[in-house]
Amino acid sequence: MADNQKVKMVFEFDRKDYDNVCFLLGVDSKDQEDIEKTWEAMASENVVLRSDSFSSLGLKPHEMLAMFVSFAITSVEDKVKSK
Repeated sequence: MADNQKVKMVFEFDRKDYDNVCFLLGVDSKDQEDIEKTWEAMASENVVLRSDSFSSLGLKPHEMLAMFVSFAITSVEDKVKSK
């Protein structure tokens, strides 16, 4: 097993999901220009999450890493069990 291997996770959401989250978060509709610019920036290229991406939410890097590793394990669980 190579130590330098990495797992790439893909999570997709559409514009309706984005708009719904903005609404739930109480993003002011007066900021429509910023809402559009943010969507365009996210949709134009892959968004890379760093281990410190969620520190503003109070999550420590190792907590975020544990969540994503758990998501990945759960996502392949059926595939592994069927072999």
